[in-house]
Amino acid sequence: MYEQQCIKKVQEQLNEKFNKYIGFSFPKLARTIGINPDTLKSKLSTVKLVNKLKEFENFNENELLGKHIESISLKTVRLKYDDKPKESMSFEQIKFNELTREVWETSKLRMKFISTTLLFVVFQYEEKEVSDENLYFRGMYIWKMPLATLDNEVKSVWEKTKNLVQGGLEIEEVKRGKRTVQKNNLPGLQFNNVAHVRPKASDSSDRVLLPNGEYITKQAFWLNANYIAKVIKEMPKIQRHQIYDNKIKILDSDSIEKVKNKLIKPIYTFEEFNVIVNKEKENFEEEYFNEINISELGYNIHPNFVLVKEIAKPEEYFEQQIFKQDYFIKIVDPIYDSVQFMRKLVNLENSYDVVKIEENEYITINKLNEAGIYKKDLIDFKGEVEKFIGDSCVFTWTSLEKEGFHHKLVELGFQDVFYESLLKRPGAFKYMKIDQTTFFMKTVEEFNVTELFQFVMETEHSISLNELEDKFVQFFDAFINRRSIIHYANQSQLYYSEDLERLFIDSEKFYNYIE
Repeated sequence: MYEQQCIKKVQEQLNEKFNKYIGFSFPKLARTIGINPDTLKSKLSTVKLVNKLKEFENFNENELLGKHIESISLKTVRLKYDDKPKESMSFEQIKFNELTREVWETSKLRMKFISTTLLFVVFQYEEKEVSDENLYFRGMYIWKMPLATLDNEVKSVWEKTKNLVQGGLEIEEVKRGKRTVQKNNLPGLQFNNVAHVRPKASDSSDRVLLPNGEYITKQAFWLNANYIAKVIKEMPKIQRHQIYDNKIKILDSDSIEKVKNKLIKPIYTFEEFNVIVNKEKENFEEEYFNEINISELGYNIHPNFVLVKEIAKPEEYFEQQIFKQDYFIKIVDPIYDSVQFMRKLVNLENSYDVVKIEENEYITINKLNEAGIYKKDLIDFKGEVEKFIGDSCVFTWTSLEKEGFHHKLVELGFQDVFYESLLKRPGAFKYMKIDQTTFFMKTVEEFNVTELFQFVMETEHSISLNELEDKFVQFFDAFINRRSIIHYANQSQLYYSEDLERLFIDSEKFYNYIE
């Protein structure tokens, strides 16, 4: 009872600080707190706006923590005009191997909702048309899931998922247009009125290994959109404020020509575009960055990018650049350092369309095909390595070769990074890099420095740094800098004695040793 009174009091504090913005349109709110709304074009636009609003109001949700609010998780919600959320709400991805060992009472999912209070930042579309101009701020709402709901409806989704993973999970590849996607029998949206399981992945090739050795697209627990609607239904309705008077400034023809002469690339990030254009037109970013002016310059605004009109999407441009030659070299450029480009590149690696051959150079599958190497060969290489090493162990590509592993891909004579890149693709291997050496482990668990050092120590309770260095050379033909060994030893769950220059399995073994 007291917990609810505490949450009610916090809600009053939130209302006092943020209710003055209720009814502000998305553009009006952006302009009010100092953001050009034309730069907010991505799916994360509300997140960016909320972060700026918090900064503008000098608000940190952690200030709300107390005896009855242990942890705050801030979630943005977009409601449709009929008061239903535009989409369901996702939480952390499911680690299936952990799930099979859990019991409900101490499960990760239950502990998440037991210890976390959710802070919804709510926006709503006032018409059927979905656009930022029709999106209005509705307010903030603090909420904690009732224990009865958690231990019934949410528990049933968790139990069903665990039971299926332990036996009975059905995965099927199906065609949807040009794409191939997975279908499964995990508890979906119709399972109950509160929660369900569905994918949460960058694309269909973003998969994880199940305990039975199959691969599945990464999944997460979600709260149903209709359930979220019921939770926040008591929030006050929007009373629209007067639409913000924002007269769009248009560039004159002379300025258009001057700016055009400075634009030589087909794609720019917002930051580099504004740096270039501001030299010709002062305050361009604040006053002139809008769809009309950008269009006159021959470009369109996309999420985080300004792109020439001839190219429809940034992803299309990225793919053109990667595949226009047999080899792609990643040069130093803000575009190639962007999150969107790196995501595209990783997805192409995961689907074996490109393979790294040097630090910033990639060979395309088209070039490999010319040499008689196909995707099935790349996948087969990884599978043969799995068979060769047998049960769980740690290895490097160098140690694998020394032990006699061979595959027809080895005859191509690529540098180690090529073969390591194939082994890094989603699947049975986890990896980590120390200095210039990449270590792999066949495991469904996490692979960290603790596991690495334990493997090198074998059955020993302790080991000197000299011995540890020798072991790395013996096992992996790898020289690891002593400073790196000390750094990672201190990061591990083992016990490192600086005075003795010795690593122990735990502190108890250290005290036994010095006695």
